[in-house]
Amino acid sequence: MDNSKLLLAIVVIAVLALVGRLIINKQQKNGSINVAKLIALFGGVVVFVITFSLFNPHRFWQWYEGEASMEDGRSGCIAGRKAGKDITRFAGPSDDNGGLYYALQVSELTPTGFFRTKNPIGFDDTQRTVEQNDNEKEVIRHTRNMFDITRNPGDKAEKYMPIYLATLVNKGHALVAIEEEDAVAGELPIAMMRPTNEKLASIASATEDTFTEFYFVAFDEARYARNATANYIYKGAAGLLGAIAVALAYLIWKRKK
Repeated sequence: MDNSKLLLAIVVIAVLALVGRLIINKQQKNGSINVAKLIALFGGVVVFVITFSLFNPHRFWQWYEGEASMEDGRSGCIAGRKAGKDITRFAGPSDDNGGLYYALQVSELTPTGFFRTKNPIGFDDTQRTVEQNDNEKEVIRHTRNMFDITRNPGDKAEKYMPIYLATLVNKGHALVAIEEEDAVAGELPIAMMRPTNEKLASIASATEDTFTEFYFVAFDEARYARNATANYIYKGAAGLLGAIAVALAYLIWKRKK
């Protein structure tokens, strides 16, 4: 289920719960409504929805783990994390040492208008449908709802990250797929050097002095793919904690009153 659809379902359930609580209050108070409690209930719902919508478990875990070293990279993916001292800094073509991980040093980041899927691991979004034509013969159709690289992610935007043209500090340009929050000139989070495909090479060749053989991905694809479902649970837990905080604040206020 898409994040937007799941959020809509949560909002509907929350509103129904709020209305139900309002009815109960009205019956218990002989027609009167406990306004303070109603505001607290509504505030809890709002906090839950906002927290659920804004909390990013993927980024939280990366922040929690802190900067990464090459030793960390031997036991798992470290892309997207802050670079430790032993991570190779990449400011120009002479910094290519044949490794996987680099910390790009860039003076400017320019959006290319293209987006890359966050989860290309085993990527296949082809749907197979069987239909009947006018002669009552079965016709098999294959359609795709997502592409690994696209200009218009549409309602699946949360499953994509933008591709930027990075101007390197010393020399040249490189394509880098990175979350918008991290796309700030200076030293970028750790990125993996990856070979380009035909589409990416075409995008790179549109700008002079840009590497067309490889590009960079500053995002932990493996973690994202592994936690695709669990992330919704984490978001729900964060929203629930926010709602509980509102309830506790109301109880403290009520006791002091």
